[in-house]
Amino acid sequence: MIGLAGYSFGLVVPADSPIKSMREYLAYAKANPGRLSYGTPGALTTLHLTMEAIAIQAGVEFNHVPYKGNSESLQAVLGGHVMSVADTPGWGPYVDQGKLRLLSTWGEQRSKKYPNAPTLKESGIDMVQASPFGLVLPKGANPKVVAILHDAFKKAMEMPNYQESLA
Repeated sequence: MIGLAGYSFGLVVPADSPIKSMREYLAYAKANPGRLSYGTPGALTTLHLTMEAIAIQAGVEFNHVPYKGNSESLQAVLGGHVMSVADTPGWGPYVDQGKLRLLSTWGEQRSKKYPNAPTLKESGIDMVQASPFGLVLPKGANPKVVAILHDAFKKAMEMPNYQESLA
């Protein structure tokens, strides 16, 4: 059995936002019901549903703005059209450049690349959200084929260049 998370998720705001932490984000939402806008790369995506689950758990109401992908949602937050974006690490270069602030990551542990950003759990939200991926074969697939594919993918996933790209 092999398994791996494809990428991590996180919540970002513009670097000049007065919201500096996830706790402040939720406090703002509580004080301003429905006014805290967030973009995602689409309605009913894992990112949208997780933000709604966060809202339910925190007892707040957000204003979801769906986009056609993360290039649109990230441009929207950079342009001031939404107050925040929940996304995959497409925000990474903008965080690195100091244009966006990463409020939280959604994995079980802090991101190795962004160790200063707390997880949702550390921010008081009892939730973990990752993006697993895998390989699926039809039921009853030839066990020899399953073994060959398993071994080939395991070997590829252990290659240093693949591990570096995930990091």
